[in-house]
This record gives sequence, C-alpha cells and structure tokens, in this order.
Amino acid sequence: MAREPFSRGEEFKAQSREEMEGAFIGFCRGGLEGYASALTDKPWLLDKSRGWSVHDAFLDAFYPNPKIVCMIRDPLDILCSMERNFRKAGLRDPGMVNHSEMLNTSLEKRLDHWVVSPPVGLAMERLQETLCQGIDQQMLFIRYGDLCAKPRLELERFIPIWDSLIAPITISIMWSKSLLKMMRCMGCLVIIRFATMWHHRPARL
Repeated sequence: MAREPFSRGEEFKAQSREEMEGAFIGFCRGGLEGYASALTDKPWLLDKSRGWSVHDAFLDAFYPNPKIVCMIRDPLDILCSMERNFRKAGLRDPGMVNHSEMLNTSLEKRLDHWVVSPPVGLAMERLQETLCQGIDQQMLFIRYGDLCAKPRLELERFIPIWDSLIAPITISIMWSKSLLKMMRCMGCLVIIRFATMWHHRPARL
C-alpha cells in the first residue's frame, strides 16, 4: 500500500527522486527485516505468497536477487481439492452458490468459476505471466507430485539455494511435510536473509 503514495504522492514528487528512491528502498527493506525478525530469531525465513514471482522486479529493487521457490501442482488435482472442500462445507455456506440466479449450481459451473477467479485462476494467470516475462529462469520449481513421491531427491535440489548453509543431513520426511504444508496449491516462497547476513550479494538460482 505504501508503493502507491510513493509513486504518485505530491510530497514525494516535490523532493529529489534519487533521495526518495533510496529512502523508499530503506523503508521496504526495513519493513521486510522487521516482519521477519518479529517471527523468528533464526537467520533465514521462508515467506509464502502466491504473488512473489510476478512482483520479482519490485522485490529485487530493495532486496537484490531474491531466491524464489515455486510449488506447481496438476491443475486437475487442485480443482478436485476445491470441489472436495465445497462438498465438505456441511452447515457452513460456501458463499459461492446462488440458486435463484443459477450461479455455480453445478460442478461444471464451479470449475468455470474457479479457473477465472482467486485463488486458482489468479495463481494460474500469475504463473503464465511469470513464464512470459522469463522470471521462471530465476526460480526453482518443484512439482508437488515429485515431492510427494521422492521427497529426499526433490529437497536436495532445494539445498543449493541456501548457499550451503544447510547440510544434506538436515533433509527429512518430516521437514518435507512442513514444506508441503507451506507450499500446497501454487505457493511461492521467498527466502529472506536478515541484514546481518547481507555481507555478500545472494546469487541468482
């Protein structure tokens, strides 16, 4: 939300652009550090957001060379999961069906709705945009099915991103389940390194 007034606010336009950009970079980086340090005292934090990849240029402006990991899953599996959750609603109103207007009253209609609306439709559109812009070349993609079937092998691909700070012995089935919980559907992780560890510029994947 701070990005909009910084980009268009008269108060910012009236001052040196170079100075204001430097100040805003400090503001954003400080906010990211503050967010991370309030959650953990460990030197690294994995932050999940489906939108990290399409905001790569903005993130790179104040946190150079972000390391982004993206879980991808068969869209059919995702839609099946959405329908299962819909049918398990029980007493709760799913909030998407309107019988008087025949809105989302059938499986076919619900599928059409999900593929063009958040979270599924938006995630798929962002993934497509990520591919179109070539941002995918700077990311690590992990297939959900592969991680379930051979977690150790997939997590070994994850280790180089940590600049060898984590030894292979730390890989475990339990840790892979935690990663799955964080990244299910089409989640993106960005690895946040605290300011105390910014003694060198992180390398791109």
